[in-house]
Amino acid sequence: MGGYTAKLARRIKEQGAGGSSPLILAEYVSPSAIRIGGELFSHNVHGNPQCDATAGDTVLAAQIGSSFYVICREV
Repeated sequence: MGGYTAKLARRIKEQGAGGSSPLILAEYVSPSAIRIGGELFSHNVHGNPQCDATAGDTVLAAQIGSSFYVICREV
């Protein structure tokens, strides 16, 4: 597991300790934008340098606070 993914995994674990899961499926639009349920999010979106997603792919993402973090492309 790369450094980015390992750090993100720790943050997801901490966020999920409260009982709610921060994980969501989203449509990848660009390294700085994702679409969730038809709504485009382009602020506070952090791409994963280890994720090889292209526009239109479904990705696993995490919402931590007001930020979204792309984890990986769905295969």
